[in-house]
Amino acid sequence: MKKWLIFIGGIVTGIVLTLFVLIVIAVNKDTTTSTDEKLTLFEKPGDLIDTPSFEVFQVLEDNAALVRGVTNVNYDIYTGPVYLIKNDEGKYYYDDEIIKTPRGKVVRQVGIYRYETKSEDNKTVPVIEIMDE
Repeated sequence: MKKWLIFIGGIVTGIVLTLFVLIVIAVNKDTTTSTDEKLTLFEKPGDLIDTPSFEVFQVLEDNAALVRGVTNVNYDIYTGPVYLIKNDEGKYYYDDEIIKTPRGKVVRQVGIYRYETKSEDNKTVPVIEIMDE
């Protein structure tokens, strides 16, 4: 009988310790902030970005993605600067999507975005928007 009580006590102790560890992890876990909290928008559009197309490499939210500008138009090589493209018109982005600037439109910097990379480096990139000329 004593062996069974020790066995049951061990199981209960294991369950309690497991729950305790999970609660500590949940409480200490970094809360993710939305893109808008790390975003600073200008009062009016800024510099013109002279890049004809961009490639999405990371979608942050449904309407925001990190993109790279094209560096070689002939071979579709996207190793240019990193930008955050934000679209409040309901456009959904996806990985590896190529975004081309339509005729009659321009790309302008409308703000800056600060974020932390997986290697814990702090980065600041321009926020761009495709708009009428």
